[in-house]
Amino acid sequence: MSLPMDLLERIGALQPLPLTAERLLRTTREEPPSLDELVEIVELDEAITSNLIRVANSSAYAGFCRVGSLSDAISRIGFNCLVHLALRDCLRGLAGPGARHEITERELWLHAAISSFAAEEIALESVEPSLAQLAAVGALVHDVGKLIILRYMDVDLLSIVARAHRDGVPFVVAERRAMGFDHAEVGAAMAEKWSFPSEIIEAVGSHHRIPNDRPTPVADMVSLANMVAKTVAPALGVEGMNLVVDLRTPTRLGLTCRGFDRIY
Repeated sequence: MSLPMDLLERIGALQPLPLTAERLLRTTREEPPSLDELVEIVELDEAITSNLIRVANSSAYAGFCRVGSLSDAISRIGFNCLVHLALRDCLRGLAGPGARHEITERELWLHAAISSFAAEEIALESVEPSLAQLAAVGALVHDVGKLIILRYMDVDLLSIVARAHRDGVPFVVAERRAMGFDHAEVGAAMAEKWSFPSEIIEAVGSHHRIPNDRPTPVADMVSLANMVAKTVAPALGVEGMNLVVDLRTPTRLGLTCRGFDRIY
């Protein structure tokens, strides 16, 4: 399947990622960056710096004392949360007329955040713990294609949901029948536009590919994390739990029953 040319042109015309987010993404393929390196990347970005310190002092992260420095804030919230903050405004900027389609920006972001944390834990429990950063970012953006579709296409998602129920197929299959492509393909095109690492582009594009004839560890982690997030909060998104997971994924990742239990 291929995406319509006008949709590809719209994706190509979008603003590139801000420099801070782009530099942080580059580090996901390397050894975890040092605190000094992260401070150097972020310190000239006033918006992210102020938001980072605000989050570090929020009730979710606050410790015995407030933090005022960038290094203390990064130490408190961790690398993956820092990447979340750097990408969040970019993802929110893609939001379309969500209320019209009964799917909200908050739902998409919450599902993305839960998926990301799940992907990190899956990676750490798997035989490839070094891929935790790539998996976390891949899961964070795995549904970015939905935002693009909502923004640029006159698509009635509820009619696709109804078609899925009528035909007895997963939501993503109904998407393909209705549009000729699915949100995973759109998301991969968006991730490529933003110069994400190739492992993330592949994971975004294949997280609904069942069976996946070219599985990669990061793609398996993202696919499984999507399912975990849906079981934690199945109401997020119009499709609910109408998805299929490759049952061979846990085996390929070397996940044990006990390890999988710890993810929850």
